[in-house]
Amino acid sequence: MRIDEDKRVKVEPVNRVTTNTGEYEYPYTYTGIHADEYVRERMGKVEPNPATVEENTSGGGFYYKYLNGPTILVTNNGVYASTDVSRTEAENQAYFILSIMSSEGYVSGFEKQ
Repeated sequence: MRIDEDKRVKVEPVNRVTTNTGEYEYPYTYTGIHADEYVRERMGKVEPNPATVEENTSGGGFYYKYLNGPTILVTNNGVYASTDVSRTEAENQAYFILSIMSSEGYVSGFEKQ
């Protein structure tokens, strides 16, 4: 589970909400992640899990993939996806994992722009 460096594009976490009046987009920012602790915690889990977490050994952060969603790279400098995947899906994936990490104390400064 890797993203070639020459195909990496930075994406922002976006929470998309659909209501009866339309679809709304709420972009988010963050100031840092505590990736080492998060990856260690997840890699120690044995129970079945639809998410895959893998350490990025060449530059920090970690790769994340949920079910059939796109693989993303989460770092202190931002979230990256491949140019080969849907940007919207990558932004949704970024929001999803960062919101979970934030609720567990692994993200600093996660807030709506």
